[in-house]
Amino acid sequence: MTELAWLGTSMGWTVVTPRDGSLSTEDVVARLGLGDAPDVYTSEPGISGEISFGLVRTSTMLFEANDISYTGRPEISRSLSEGAEVWHVSWNITGQSKLRVALEGEIVVEVPDLDPENAWGTHVNEIGADMDLLRQAARRRWPARRATAMAILEARTGAHLDKEWLDTPRSTVAAE
Repeated sequence: MTELAWLGTSMGWTVVTPRDGSLSTEDVVARLGLGDAPDVYTSEPGISGEISFGLVRTSTMLFEANDISYTGRPEISRSLSEGAEVWHVSWNITGQSKLRVALEGEIVVEVPDLDPENAWGTHVNEIGADMDLLRQAARRRWPARRATAMAILEARTGAHLDKEWLDTPRSTVAAE
């Protein structure tokens, strides 16, 4: 994948980190609710309608270039977060964007439109420094909020979504 312009249009990036023990990529995929045995195949990340995934240390990273993020659905965040911490950032062509944190089946922070003034949840105060970064980014040019949200996710999870990851064929499942 030599051109990543579609990243400016739509994407969803989710990192699932087990709280205790381990959580295999197979377990994470099963929590997506795509049927009893979704077909897992290899594909380059960034194809609409697909969710690419891989293990990053003990976390599972999920990536999609869908118009509406499948992994960004509240029920999927809740499912993925049973026994885990989930960080998610997404945006789409209609201008919807969000940063979300889920723990133990509960959405604990949501930042609609990547705007800290709209943030809600039981743990918003625990990520106050991150909200300050988003406030500062709001005063900069267009992609600053998105880049800042991705940097927050990276800093909080240790996962890194870069061109090399996106250029490497990954295990993939079809999203609904």
